[in-house]
Amino acid sequence: MAGEILSVSGLEAGYDKKTVVFGIDFEIPRGSILGIIGHNGAGKSTTLKAVSGLIKPFKGEVIYKGENIAGLSCAVRAQKGLTMIPSEHFTFATMTVLDNLLLGGRMVDSKEVLKIRMEKCYDLFPILAERSHQKAGTLSGGEQRMLSIAIILMAQPGLLLLDEPSLGLAPAVANDIMAVIKHLVQEDGLSVLFVEQNLPLALKFADNIYIMRSGRFILNETVENMSKRERLWDLF
Repeated sequence: MAGEILSVSGLEAGYDKKTVVFGIDFEIPRGSILGIIGHNGAGKSTTLKAVSGLIKPFKGEVIYKGENIAGLSCAVRAQKGLTMIPSEHFTFATMTVLDNLLLGGRMVDSKEVLKIRMEKCYDLFPILAERSHQKAGTLSGGEQRMLSIAIILMAQPGLLLLDEPSLGLAPAVANDIMAVIKHLVQEDGLSVLFVEQNLPLALKFADNIYIMRSGRFILNETVENMSKRERLWDLF
């Protein structure tokens, strides 16, 4: 289906009375990956929280699949297929891998559909099948990140928000995980918005990139055009 899965306009957000994000606009075409890049404190995570419903925007519209969801709760947005994986504490540590996945699929009524989705998660991340009865908190950082993605996939989202997906991971592990995300975008039509400080990772996997500084976007380009720039780090 053509068009944008998400369109954000005039978004202002922050905490208490302090504005952190100042009137930003962006769109995510269906079946694409958008990366927002910037240093700590740039407003990246606040943007994700406002889009996901973890915080209520001060101003602006968040249009998801044609509906303004700016006033809806995080839970309702998730039910509509807009899901987020935070940068930390993204699995249920005291539960097994299997129970984490079952929790992700709790809204699925059909046992057959649940089985198919779980098998797909295990196909994407075979290590999770091996660790299915192991508590999530005992997994490595990379394995926990894989599990967090699998939990969300059990709910079959339309738009996946990722906050610093490479945080705390070895570069090779981060690349492998983002390669799976890219596969899901290309094969299943998943749409993705992720925020990162890791510019090389973003250039490798995103379709479009926004550079954020002090709560504002200072540049928006396709990865192809941005890769041709010299002295790219000067933008930060």
